[in-house]
Amino acid sequence: MTKLVKKEINEVNQESKQLFPIRELSARTQVSTVALRSWERRYGLLTPQRTTKGHRLYSEKDVVTIDRILNFVTRGVAIGKVKALLQGSDIMVSPVYQTKEWQESVAELMAAVESFSTTKVSQLIHKLFSHYPASICRDRLMEPVFTKLVLSKNSSATFGFVESELIRYVLMRLSAKIAEKNTLIV
Repeated sequence: MTKLVKKEINEVNQESKQLFPIRELSARTQVSTVALRSWERRYGLLTPQRTTKGHRLYSEKDVVTIDRILNFVTRGVAIGKVKALLQGSDIMVSPVYQTKEWQESVAELMAAVESFSTTKVSQLIHKLFSHYPASICRDRLMEPVFTKLVLSKNSSATFGFVESELIRYVLMRLSAKIAEKNTLIV
């Protein structure tokens, strides 16, 4: 074997040692595995390597990419628009652009809450929480909704309704995580 071939083999071995599974990436970035998979499948934001059995493997480069994604999302960019920004497109992130989609989501959630539509509230919460980290959903969605409810005249019933729906969603997600862990243990 030539020195060049040995060097390439060493580089491949070093790189594969630095790969880690999705659960570790999730723990390191505080982005749920559901959101990470969504970012990969729907938006093409991540391209993990795969094991022979098809399990996703990530590198430090992916951690940096997620930091960049979170930076854009924190500034209010919709997740569907992030790919162009990551690729260096000339899309500008104006304050109006940053808040427009979140304002629409807040208005949509408020309408569902005011009509006491359990199904619609659940769908909206699930959709947004599966695409964005919880901290961003809290800041951009839930806090504005709760603020509007506190300021409205008939807020006690609607406030209690949205609060119970949010708790129900969290409990559902926790139950799913526990069931997933129990399945992995068996």
